[in-house]
Amino acid sequence: MKGNTCPYCGAPSKTTSTSDVCEFCGYSLKPNKNNQDKLAKSKNNSNIKASSSDPSNLQDISFKLIKSKYSYESNFKIIALTIITCGLYYIYKLLNWAEILNEADVGNNSKIDKGSIILFSIITCGLATVYYHYKIAKQSIDFANKTRDYNNTLREGIQKPIDNLPGIILLGWIFTWSISLFSEGEASWIITPFVIWSIIAVQRAIEYTVGIKKGI
Repeated sequence: MKGNTCPYCGAPSKTTSTSDVCEFCGYSLKPNKNNQDKLAKSKNNSNIKASSSDPSNLQDISFKLIKSKYSYESNFKIIALTIITCGLYYIYKLLNWAEILNEADVGNNSKIDKGSIILFSIITCGLATVYYHYKIAKQSIDFANKTRDYNNTLREGIQKPIDNLPGIILLGWIFTWSISLFSEGEASWIITPFVIWSIIAVQRAIEYTVGIKKGI
């Protein structure tokens, strides 16, 4: 190349052969069969880099990765594990949901910190789980609405969660905790059915949001 630089991009050249292709921009001085292969590869790499920075393409990749890592959970599994673990499965699901939403929403810089869920749940003796339960439900609904273009493809055939799910969960927790406290713990048994329902409801909302379908 003239002056050992590419005449198109000005990059330094490692060769003076006029039958070569610039390794930086793919410019070809004298196209022939040999350097056309190099030029094609150069353009292909440029297209890959451009497409990988496309937000919609990144979102598609994110959904595919999530569907390969996570699967549909049956009501029986949720109920059984919640009872067997004395509610600890609920904490696990909060962490699991946060992880899925963090991976799904590629354009969201305010991720849900899983460490904070554990820390504040311990410090507040479990009260913080109410906040995170509500936050996760709301973020799931908001993300589904933001990516509604996927409703007829990714989410086709999956039942859409109710829009006011976050509010129902928040009020439900306030109601059940209030009854338990005012009854001095005698009515604390009503918490279990609500916890199980709320876990199933948010699980279904998450599955709808990221397109996880029930296996046939």
